[in-house]
Amino acid sequence: TLAGAGDFNADGIDDLLIGALFANRSDTNPFGTGSAFVLFGRPSDSVFPAIVNLENFDTGVGFRMNGEIDRGYVGYAGDGGADINGDGYDDVVIGAHRTNYNGAGSGSAYVVFGGPDAVPPGAELSLSELNGSNGFRIDGLAVEDETGLAVAFPGDFNGDGREDLQVSAMRSDIAGMTSGSTYVIHGRSTAEPFEALLNLSDIAAGDELRIDGRELDYSGLAASRAGDLNDDGIADLLIGALAADSGGGVYVIFGDDRLLIDDFE
Repeated sequence: TLAGAGDFNADGIDDLLIGALFANRSDTNPFGTGSAFVLFGRPSDSVFPAIVNLENFDTGVGFRMNGEIDRGYVGYAGDGGADINGDGYDDVVIGAHRTNYNGAGSGSAYVVFGGPDAVPPGAELSLSELNGSNGFRIDGLAVEDETGLAVAFPGDFNGDGREDLQVSAMRSDIAGMTSGSTYVIHGRSTAEPFEALLNLSDIAAGDELRIDGRELDYSGLAASRAGDLNDDGIADLLIGALAADSGGGVYVIFGDDRLLIDDFE
């Protein structure tokens, strides 16, 4: 994946998120856990090298985030430029759709919080070290859900003044075989911190929002920031559905402060 990371290190200059899903940092994971890199932006009077070698990020041009599950494919999807934990700094999200915490291919998404001291230049962050204060992990619910295949920061979808997170599970069977699901994780203030692991099963209690496709839709193939398409002041969602109506389709869902899970089942 390639995506803008916003101003992750809070130096006033935008940064870049780069995914490398087959990268490997461990001899015990021969097939690759995947990695993602944040390349820091530079002021206009500082020249980028003609080639930035991702293997040598110890030069201080950015930092590296490493996966923890063999063939988890960290870096397949990613996005940045939103503040989901309410601390005033841009965060990044990284999809890893083949992790196996809840069975083979259940998938995960990782959120890493930004800030001036979040991750030092040249550092390597193992995504297993996310503890709620520096970021958190979201795990798919079931075998082959492929949660994290697409991720995006859509903006403020529920109109509460905080930016939200969109995470897809394209092969979820909740509404029928491979119907697919999209989860909207609402942004929080610093008074409501995230825990190290966000449990998607809590969505049934109304904490977040789930949007289910129809049987065989493969809803959630793609996700992207839509902006405010109907000009009501609230951000909207775009959800790609690989096989909707046989030929595929895109669902556009208008943001609203009254949305419930039952609206989309």
